[in-house]
Amino acid sequence: MSFQRKEMKQSVTIDGTDIAVWTDPQVMHLSQSPSMFMINWNDMDEFNPRIASRMLELENDQKFTHLMPNAGPKIRDIHKWGIPEAELIHERAMELFSQATGNPRPTVDVAWGNINRHNQYLNPHSHTNCIGSVVYCVDTGDQDPDNELSGRFVIVDPRVEECCPLEPGRVTLELTPDMKPGTMIVFPSDIVHFVHPYTGHKPRMTIAWNLK
Repeated sequence: MSFQRKEMKQSVTIDGTDIAVWTDPQVMHLSQSPSMFMINWNDMDEFNPRIASRMLELENDQKFTHLMPNAGPKIRDIHKWGIPEAELIHERAMELFSQATGNPRPTVDVAWGNINRHNQYLNPHSHTNCIGSVVYCVDTGDQDPDNELSGRFVIVDPRVEECCPLEPGRVTLELTPDMKPGTMIVFPSDIVHFVHPYTGHKPRMTIAWNLK
């Protein structure tokens, strides 16, 4: 169910402390053409464990969760998860989209959490009915010293210059953002992206939004 943002919240209260939604973080370019951006929210180390715990709780609630073949559970409606930590990262995702597009009142088409376990992955795809997508890393899971691409989010699209270093429009390179817990990226929703098979055992967790 889609919904429109009414106005930006300046802060979210967590354990009696007001946490600013936008703290003038360093915004880095992933790509100049088309424009894609990345932020590292350095204060989220404190809040990610509660988000991860809530995702694991809701994984078994059929009102929130459905299973994707080969990709694991998707946990819908982050705005209904009922914890302020999720509200904070949700507000930050919408504000990043607003900053990137100049639209102060984006509409969320869908928003969901992903839990990936051993050998799960996402096939190459893009998103419909939206103009921008945001992905946030809650937990990278286990690192595999023998497979640096385990669970890596990847962009492979002929319109992305960084994917086509040899000839325009001919993909010869994956764009692999260095995502860690607290990393958030925004990119056009029609860009082709996927997740490499995850070879760890600790749950790998991300959250995604499609906005318009």
